[in-house]
Amino acid sequence: PRVGSAATMSVLRAALQHVPKRTFASSTIKIRGIPRDCKTNELVEFFDNRLPADRFYMQVYPSSKAGKEILTGFAEIEVKNDEEMQIVKGKHMANLRHRYIEVLD
Repeated sequence: PRVGSAATMSVLRAALQHVPKRTFASSTIKIRGIPRDCKTNELVEFFDNRLPADRFYMQVYPSSKAGKEILTGFAEIEVKNDEEMQIVKGKHMANLRHRYIEVLD
């Protein structure tokens, strides 16, 4: 069939019906301003318990004391869809204790 003909278009339409729809690829969003003694469960509560704890990655400084980690004030949050992205972005400049949290793109 010629390119642009009705037969070609029907073949293309049939082929496209079997292509899976694109889904939101998980990505990470960085936040800063976290208190240095903050725990992961406190971040989960800050985001209204709408994101699981295993998606928070707190950045830490290496410490000279055995087994003690000191937070840098930054964390990355893994989001799986647009709704979770909006949950995180909705907390931009909100207070966590005495600190305001910035959501960085």
